[in-house]
Amino acid sequence: MVAPSYPYDERIQRHTGNGYFRVILDLKSGTVKMITVAKSTGYPALDNAAIVALRDWRWKPNRWKELEIPVFFRLDKTPTPLPAGAVEIPSR
Repeated sequence: MVAPSYPYDERIQRHTGNGYFRVILDLKSGTVKMITVAKSTGYPALDNAAIVALRDWRWKPNRWKELEIPVFFRLDKTPTPLPAGAVEIPSR
């Protein structure tokens, strides 16, 4: 299972959202047959990023036929700590 990519343009615009996606599986193979948006994140680009990632997911065969998967797009409010030895560039 691969997490959805967070589109750069959406991050720049600080778009965040939570969505739910209904995934229909092929019982015999565990592959994804169809994905529908049960609840949108509020942004089509985020919904599309989730769908692209979910298409590649694989499940154990003969287990599930339909699932509802939550997907969260969030931006951390805390800055990423600098690596050891790095120096912060002063702001103007």
